[in-house]
Amino acid sequence: MPSSRKITAILLNVGLIGMVTFIFLPPEIILKLTMIRYDINEPTQGGSKASKDTVSSQLVSVTSASASDRSVKTFKPKKVNDQARKRLDAQMKHILSYLDLYTKEIENTGRRLSQEEALDISTTTVYINGSAEGHFEKLKNFPSVSTVFFNKNFEEMKRYMIREYFDYTSNDCNLVEGKSVYGQGLGKELYNATCLEDLNSHLNSRPLQLQHLRLGLPQKFSHVPGHETWTYLNVIQNAVVMNTGDIMSRNLTLIPLRCKDKVRSRIPANLNAIKEHDAVLSVHQYWATGFYHSSLEGMPRLAPYVQFLNDNPHVKIHFQSNNPLQNVLGIRNFKERRLTEQNIHAKILYSPAGGQCGRSPLFTTQLLSMYARKHLDNSFRNKVVLIKRSHKRFFSRHSEIESMLRQEVTSRGLELFVFRDDPVPSLDITMKMFNEAILIVAPHGAGESNILYSQPGTALVEGLCWDELGRGNLCYRNTAQILGLRYHAVFYKTSCGKVTPDQLKEPVLFFLDHVDLLREST
Repeated sequence: MPSSRKITAILLNVGLIGMVTFIFLPPEIILKLTMIRYDINEPTQGGSKASKDTVSSQLVSVTSASASDRSVKTFKPKKVNDQARKRLDAQMKHILSYLDLYTKEIENTGRRLSQEEALDISTTTVYINGSAEGHFEKLKNFPSVSTVFFNKNFEEMKRYMIREYFDYTSNDCNLVEGKSVYGQGLGKELYNATCLEDLNSHLNSRPLQLQHLRLGLPQKFSHVPGHETWTYLNVIQNAVVMNTGDIMSRNLTLIPLRCKDKVRSRIPANLNAIKEHDAVLSVHQYWATGFYHSSLEGMPRLAPYVQFLNDNPHVKIHFQSNNPLQNVLGIRNFKERRLTEQNIHAKILYSPAGGQCGRSPLFTTQLLSMYARKHLDNSFRNKVVLIKRSHKRFFSRHSEIESMLRQEVTSRGLELFVFRDDPVPSLDITMKMFNEAILIVAPHGAGESNILYSQPGTALVEGLCWDELGRGNLCYRNTAQILGLRYHAVFYKTSCGKVTPDQLKEPVLFFLDHVDLLREST
């Protein structure tokens, strides 16, 4: 038998021969030998998208803007962030246990109202807006409506919410605050967040504060100390939901918190002709099918009621959008139960709290994000995502921006992914991409809604755009605030389409130089 020394020598010789042979092979052969092809925009062999298992085991990534322009870099296997996963599991375990009693109270309220006499709907109606001061006191005058509140001690509950929140930054805070929707100090009012031009402000965080709960509640709502209100649901007898999401019951028209709440609904000509269902949970609203609005205004309304809907399979779900997020909640038979008509009639209607346009409520939005991230590895974040829009509000110098990013990203041992909207990647790949991102760079657009999958502390650098009224839109700053992300607005008097690589470079380099700190956020 040969000695161990001889065996080692033989193996070394074989390895050297193989290495030399490998070096002189044509590049296309080397690629075939060393990588499983992974392209976020093209189907795998057989015509289907890459499976989650294939993506999870992938060690080679293609970072490209198009099929004809690819560069390949080999990376080490991902490092799973066990601490982040354990914390997420603990968060959901406690929150869902707290929701148990709330769910039971909703069931009991629905059962009680179903046994009471139902009166006809009148077209002579009183309008009550969900944002109005004294909203719940006014509702007490209408016996066909019962409100169930999810109340929990703030100090106890915040242990299971995202812990760290940040001020936001911009190259020009005066322009951002003075010329943007949700500017004019609204960030300070709602989130205790200030626009600063010093990027170092992202190095400091603050804890969750009670004022965050103002989102999704009526104006000047007063919490009961120790029993703070995180969300609520109205149970309504003999109700019709109209095209804007407004609800008619007896002589009441209830306007949930929603976009365009001043726009009146069209009262159906023949209320009796609308098909009646025994029980429906409705999250229908204005702009219900838009991707941003369904993702960040419709879907969060469903998140606290997963267990309720699974325990009560007879309850239909009124949700017009076919948003792929519906697949992450785990609601059984969702497609079969979904109602897509604009107008529906229910003997018992369940109407969850909504949110004002562009201002998603904290609790329901974070819970939706937790449900989404529960399906992911929450791996060690080593990716930068660049969003490429194919029309309207896109970076006209995208190729140069991508080149700058690739150079800075790869020099630090990170990966660059270009998220395209034509075609849009599969849900699995989208979720994975944004979940593993430490930095996201994007022109303003609906693709940023995917930050729902991102881990706390991730940075979003957004090129703000001018709308037709000459304003920027800070709705993604609002979302970033709720999800514990860092946010930087790049805003110039020229349009966002003319943003240059140099204008993006300063915030990009800052965040790339502090990736370890960003990863520590919880």
